[in-house]
Amino acid sequence: MGDSKYYSVVRDEVKKLIKEYCKEGAHDIYHLDRVYKMALYINEKDKLNGDLDILCLASYMHDLHRLQLKDDVELKHSDDIEEIFNDICLKLKIDNNLVEKIKECIKLTDKHSFCGDVIKELESPIEGIILRDADNLDSLGAVGIARAFMFGQYIGEEMYNPNQKLNDREYDLTSRSSSIIHHFYEKLFKLEYDVITNTAKEIAKDRVDYMEEYLNRFFEEFDVII
Repeated sequence: MGDSKYYSVVRDEVKKLIKEYCKEGAHDIYHLDRVYKMALYINEKDKLNGDLDILCLASYMHDLHRLQLKDDVELKHSDDIEEIFNDICLKLKIDNNLVEKIKECIKLTDKHSFCGDVIKELESPIEGIILRDADNLDSLGAVGIARAFMFGQYIGEEMYNPNQKLNDREYDLTSRSSSIIHHFYEKLFKLEYDVITNTAKEIAKDRVDYMEEYLNRFFEEFDVII
């Protein structure tokens, strides 16, 4: 796999911000590393010819809205990053044309329909589609389970509320789920239907299968079925 000339500088810059302003571990520098590596893998495996600089910069800057610049825990959209985003672009001397393409890619990471029709390939930059698939995949599988519990605990969700129906609510980006386990049903399991690239579809299915096995075991232990 190839790499971008921006890799070291953008990673170092975002890593500093995460160390100072990110108070939870689900969106740490290693999450960004995995998204970038997966984006490169999808790009190469599916022969999509995505621009490596855009993939790199968008991968490392797509979660700037997770930084907590205030003491309160606020769930924000990915485009609520204007000042920090612009500061990094200026510091790294990123060309304005590239800046707009990165913004477009980052905005796509917030869009979900859970039925595969939220993005039309001909109307979206290929780098945005790749980034979105790579980011979605990191919410699935063993790592996805760990991240769900880390972030859910951070924003104050209880582990599981058995008195609330599992499919009782629609997913809302800026609202908390009924519980961390409910978040699997409100969003995570549905991500399999939102990925677009062939490689991401294969990986998503395998990771969702693993999560279903985990939850079957979770419910057995929660109800003390021996």
